Amino acid sequence: MGTLGASTYYTAGPGQGTNAPNGGTGIQNQLGNPDLQQEDAGTWTLGLVANLAKNWTVAVDYYKIEIKQMIALEGTDSVYGRCLSLASNPTGDSTAPGCAQIFRDPTNGNAANIDLPYTNKGRAEVEGVDINLNWSTMALGGSFSLNSVMNYNLGSKTQDGPASPTFDWAGTSGCALQIQCQGYDYRIFTTVNYFRGAWGLSLRHQFWPSIQAGACATPLSTPTACVTAEQTGGGASPGVKSSYQLFSLSGQYRFGSKYTLRVGIDNLFDKDPPLVGGNPTQQPFALPDTHIGGFAPAVLLSTYDPLGRRGFVAFQMDF
Repeated sequence: MGTLGASTYYTAGPGQGTNAPNGGTGIQNQLGNPDLQQEDAGTWTLGLVANLAKNWTVAVDYYKIEIKQMIALEGTDSVYGRCLSLASNPTGDSTAPGCAQIFRDPTNGNAANIDLPYTNKGRAEVEGVDINLNWSTMALGGSFSLNSVMNYNLGSKTQDGPASPTFDWAGTSGCALQIQCQGYDYRIFTTVNYFRGAWGLSLRHQFWPSIQAGACATPLSTPTACVTAEQTGGGASPGVKSSYQLFSLSGQYRFGSKYTLRVGIDNLFDKDPPLVGGNPTQQPFALPDTHIGGFAPAVLLSTYDPLGRRGFVAFQMDF
């Protein structure tokens, strides 16, 4: 069911989903485990560097990393599954190990809290391609250079335990086992530089494509579940329906033998973060979209800039 499954299927009382008054799985208590063992990781890489034409070079790197016996918190779905699944608890024993980790409010039966210990049950596998494109030339009495770094996400898979399903979060904002929660299909970062004597100028550009809600991850996703999540904000792992671009401009001047002055502008065009999280069907009142950085989930804050255009001045002295 994925990280959203527990909130959807295991809510106590009337009403399901994270927007229900009694929704969710309760407070998550993170517990240590003295019996943890070391992780087992395997890494595969394959690289190629080539001269495409005069002044152009490209480097392509393929990588695949798999971590077994991963040290991570057990997921809420795994705990509830061990308690409620007929395969794990066919007799419905309330004292089963999974059930012993779940605590309800005795006054109304709502979820109160859940104990999540660190275990060695997890497995994670990431796979992708990095492309680094470089160009340089002499012109206008100085040197121009361009560097563009691209990453393509081929897979971002997690498995809570040997008996749990494997989820591929690529292309979604969902995640598990405390790994990166922004599995963009691709991303591109480009920098153009011009240097002439003691002067330098740099223009940087970031491009982030749209991303689906965490509920669209496979095998969690069904056409209906994914569409519903996209239309109702996506819950704890919302999608971002529009691409996002950021520009920054900086200049530097080196004088003497050890002094450098840098000035610059971040978010050059004062780009607002995208709108996310709205739920037009929420009752009794519709929930409007909000800009990331307001009440949007913190999982998206590291990518999108909520501060707007701003400048900086820096002075460096070498010893």
